[in-house]
Amino acid sequence: MLATETALAQLRGGAEWLQRQLDEFKARLDGLQTATAGAEDAIATEVARRERLSKDLDFIRSDLIYHRGQARDLIEALRGADGRGHRADGLQTAGGTPLPGALPHPQGPAATTASAGQPADPQAVTPSSSSSPKTVATEASPAPVGLTVDDRLDAYYVAFEEEFRGSPEQIRETQVGYIADLHAAQVVTADSPVLDLGCGRGEWLALLAEHGLSARGVDTNSVMVARCREQGLVAQQADALAVLQALPDAALGAVTAFHLIEHLPFELLHALLEQAHRALCPGGVLILETPNPENVLVGSHTFYHDPTHRNPMTPTATRFLVRYLGFTDPEIRRLHPYPEQAKVPGTDPLTERVNGHLCGPQDFAVIARKPWPQPKAEPNSQPADALPKEAPGGPAGCAPDASAAAQPTFETSTASAPITALDEAEPSHS
Repeated sequence: MLATETALAQLRGGAEWLQRQLDEFKARLDGLQTATAGAEDAIATEVARRERLSKDLDFIRSDLIYHRGQARDLIEALRGADGRGHRADGLQTAGGTPLPGALPHPQGPAATTASAGQPADPQAVTPSSSSSPKTVATEASPAPVGLTVDDRLDAYYVAFEEEFRGSPEQIRETQVGYIADLHAAQVVTADSPVLDLGCGRGEWLALLAEHGLSARGVDTNSVMVARCREQGLVAQQADALAVLQALPDAALGAVTAFHLIEHLPFELLHALLEQAHRALCPGGVLILETPNPENVLVGSHTFYHDPTHRNPMTPTATRFLVRYLGFTDPEIRRLHPYPEQAKVPGTDPLTERVNGHLCGPQDFAVIARKPWPQPKAEPNSQPADALPKEAPGGPAGCAPDASAAAQPTFETSTASAPITALDEAEPSHS
């Protein structure tokens, strides 16, 4: 009996020791969980801080470009004023008495062109409306009104993109699906690259480079082009239509434009796509992405967040336009619907229709191709459909030989639940 009690006491003591060990481990685990939660909060805070710093750096970069332009224009204006002042001083006699037709210099450079007793020539202070902004800044007024205005707007648009378009990583995720279209076409080479119109911050150009596809970008925004070059991407600050017009025929493997066409007047859009068709090689790919006005919230509200938007293009009208201009197989892809939690609950037809128009795809893309030339049938020859077709890279393909026209040079760096399908018959929404 005594031995049993002793054994029980030992077991009880062991159980108590184990309980104490468990309590200690639990306390340590609670401490680790608390420390982990604190570390996660610290990481989230640091990520947010770095994102703010990145945006601040973008603003600083934009401000530097703006102030550099201000200083440049001010220096040019001062030089122009100083030159006119020296010319006025030369009209005086050795004794310092002004000659007829010369006014004292302190009255300003514009006054040096006035005759004695007559007002200054109004053309000296008010240039004609055909004068360029830079001419106005250097010849009429020391106030910088030329490039500085553009720089301010460029800086604003960079900040707007950061706030509303999404991070570069998010944009790249939405664009990666187009890589398969370019690989499938088998026409993008170093001699027939992708030309991205309105390349913006360079998300698409970087994605193309990662997948081994040669690409160049063009944008009128100086800040955007500078950001592309900082990443080692090939980008040019220029007008997209002018760049296309300068290219020889069949010089490109693909032309892409993400959220560009809604900024353009129709006449310019028509000319841009005409030139894209000419500059693409046979089999070349055209990719256009733009806001989808089939989504009522997009067409009536979010589209107008961007003050540079002119008017939305519908999927049907965009597909018709590219087909009319000679592209083949235009495909409409409706993209980026609102998340499920934004939809009205319910599965009845009316609720689904409401959700389709309010929470459906916010963007759409049209993907089309330039057709291969059809061989001409000769008399007493095989039917045209029996003739072998030219393969990519042949005489009519996208890889010109050394004798082909040289590609234009680009500046390089030195250091952006489906709606019921309407593809075949779209009901009127007017």
